[in-house]
Amino acid sequence: MRIVETPEDLERTKLRDDATGFIAYVPTGSVARGEAKTEGCTVCHGPGLRGLGPVPALAGRSPSYMARQLYDFQTGVRNGAWSDLMDAEVEDLSLGDIVDIVAYTASLAP
Repeated sequence: MRIVETPEDLERTKLRDDATGFIAYVPTGSVARGEAKTEGCTVCHGPGLRGLGPVPALAGRSPSYMARQLYDFQTGVRNGAWSDLMDAEVEDLSLGDIVDIVAYTASLAP
């Protein structure tokens, strides 16, 4: 019930090379479950979850970053101008739901 992110190239990561990436190891089946749980997200986040106007892209983002954002929405820490639109979407998400959703969004090409 967790996602592990590791650098693709540790030496380049230590040098803070922003051209290097990370690999995310996710629970079996979480990408497929996450896809099913994000069907309605395209209304605001656009086709392929690549963003739409002022609504940010979700595709290809770090799963740990995305999980933190969903948690912050749930707890009310994140409360910007458009955050009210997310309140109802995140209020009933379990930890498993969040893992599934971020596994799926991270698997998409940005």
